[in-house]
Amino acid sequence: EKGSENLDTLQLISQRLKHLLEDKKTLLVLDDLWEADNSQLNQLKLMLNVSSKMQVLVTTRNIDIARKFCTVEPYMLDLLDNDMCWRIIKQNSGFESRSDKEQVEPVGQKIARKCGGLPLAAQALGFLLSGMDLSDWKAMCNSDIWDEPFSDSTVLPSLKLSYNTLTPYLRLCFAYCGIFPKGHNISKDALIQQWISLGFIEPSNNFSAIQLGEKYVRQFLGMSFLQHSKWCMGLQKHMCGVINQLKWWSMSSRKAKTLHGSVQR
Repeated sequence: EKGSENLDTLQLISQRLKHLLEDKKTLLVLDDLWEADNSQLNQLKLMLNVSSKMQVLVTTRNIDIARKFCTVEPYMLDLLDNDMCWRIIKQNSGFESRSDKEQVEPVGQKIARKCGGLPLAAQALGFLLSGMDLSDWKAMCNSDIWDEPFSDSTVLPSLKLSYNTLTPYLRLCFAYCGIFPKGHNISKDALIQQWISLGFIEPSNNFSAIQLGEKYVRQFLGMSFLQHSKWCMGLQKHMCGVINQLKWWSMSSRKAKTLHGSVQR
């Protein structure tokens, strides 16, 4: 019975799309597709087959999904080279304003080579390294986390490093974001109020709870854990791709700690 309801819903969506797009030239972008089930992909393809004038562009990190869903050979984007990753790290870490650039640069270039050509990793690391001294850069470069096995189904080491530097308060706030679905939009003020109402943020001697919440949001934005929404005046949860995996990893890590006692705040 539930299956028939889902089918009816898909048919209604397909009919609505056909009514809206039948006589229009349209480019529809499906960004960050992760559905791997053949039946679900086939239903989606049927639902989108509403007009000969509509083109559909799909992005995904999974080549198998691309081959199942697409009608043309998938186009593989090249990874960034090490120099480009280093440029992103410099831009986000305030490198040019440092007085010890000559000492930091070779360390930073080694870190850039560990980004795997991914701009998200370079951006997160750049923000993380901002304000750190040379010894911190070296410690980041030599971290054992780079030696952990990595695949498409695991969390990037660079993002684990970013997460591991978060205070317990920040980890609670990030874990709470896991209740929202991928791509969800929420205003910054509403998110901060929810953090405060749950006791995740408490005022300090120097800052109010709202000021601390603003600081937390800026930090998550800098680490690419959140992103500004393109469609509204709020924030769009950056819970797609590797960040979606980080969300579940952080939630499971939080659950494991809870089983062994409360987290010290």
